[in-house]
Amino acid sequence: RNDPYYRNDRYYRNDRYYRNDRYYRNDNNNRYYRRRYSYDDINRIYREVLGRDADRQGLRTWSDRLQQGRSLNDIRRDIANSAEARAAVNQIYREVLGREADANGLRTWTNRLSRGDSLSEIRRQIERSEEASFRRSTNQPPRIPPIFRY
Repeated sequence: RNDPYYRNDRYYRNDRYYRNDRYYRNDNNNRYYRRRYSYDDINRIYREVLGRDADRQGLRTWSDRLQQGRSLNDIRRDIANSAEARAAVNQIYREVLGREADANGLRTWTNRLSRGDSLSEIRRQIERSEEASFRRSTNQPPRIPPIFRY
């Protein structure tokens, strides 16, 4: 791979490396370090999946599960399948398409969230859909040439 962080079948970033979404520190692998970085990772997942920072209770709960051996992928999947994530996708449907999300669409986009897409990427993809472009084209006011404007 040409990725500068990828060496010897491990993904390195700063002074930690990732293997199967569990991270290890190369030196001084202490509890404070793991909890601090687990907070950063969980907060990143919250921002990508829910579009907001994690609250204190969420950080503590998910960090404890990470310390118990759950992977970041498991945690991301659980957060993406939460009622709040479904509500966020439904809100995008209302704003972009002007309707509620159907069950198939909701399942599709929450699966994409759990696999690594962010909420902003989901919004962009929905905005680029045929339904959204049709809705934009039918809701546009008629274009009046500048010569006829007052």
